[in-house]
Amino acid sequence: MAGCHPFLERILDVGLLALRLGISPADYGLTARLRPVSGAEAQLIEPWAAALRSAFPTSTLSDSLLEKRIANALADALHFYEVTAPESTLPGGARDNWLLHQSAEEGRYLVSIIYPPRMPEGLDAMNIAGAEWLHPSGDGRSSCASYPQLLDEGTAAAAAAISQVMRFWDGALSQAELAALIGEGGLGLSDAQGGNLPPLLCRPLPLPEAMAAEYAARTARH
Repeated sequence: MAGCHPFLERILDVGLLALRLGISPADYGLTARLRPVSGAEAQLIEPWAAALRSAFPTSTLSDSLLEKRIANALADALHFYEVTAPESTLPGGARDNWLLHQSAEEGRYLVSIIYPPRMPEGLDAMNIAGAEWLHPSGDGRSSCASYPQLLDEGTAAAAAAISQVMRFWDGALSQAELAALIGEGGLGLSDAQGGNLPPLLCRPLPLPEAMAAEYAARTARH
């Protein structure tokens, strides 16, 4: 069902904010946090473009609109976060009735990009209970790790990689040494050596039902 991916991202944020900070999405104050960024986008465009040209010289060589496209991407992102800010879209907010101006199908999809006030009832999306789950590649690996545990592991791995990159910039490592220390990896499924694996197993969470319940709860208030 369309919207399951962004909806999962949002309920994971909701759960993490409650678990780690004891606050709701509205308490986070996203709009206020965005204000220092809004208007400062121009300072990011040139460094971003220079980094892209350095990393991808062939594909950016003839791209005369690179800076313009970066500016558009930044403007789009800021606008998206502003109009979906939890303090505006949660019950009682300025955009609380947003869904009422859409068809039922559009409304159910829009639920996926706005933050629910709390985790959907009966849905352990973060696997706090520690249930066993199988690796999607179907290669026999399994885990009982929760989302917060996986997040901590990923943060530690990223911090270690950044530390090695800093050493490379300081001249303490060669490119080959840096590559060996960081290793292979990506956003897709991979084996222990970083090679790509196709997804074979899928035991999805009941996200469509949770989205439908959230849509029904929001529209029933009006």
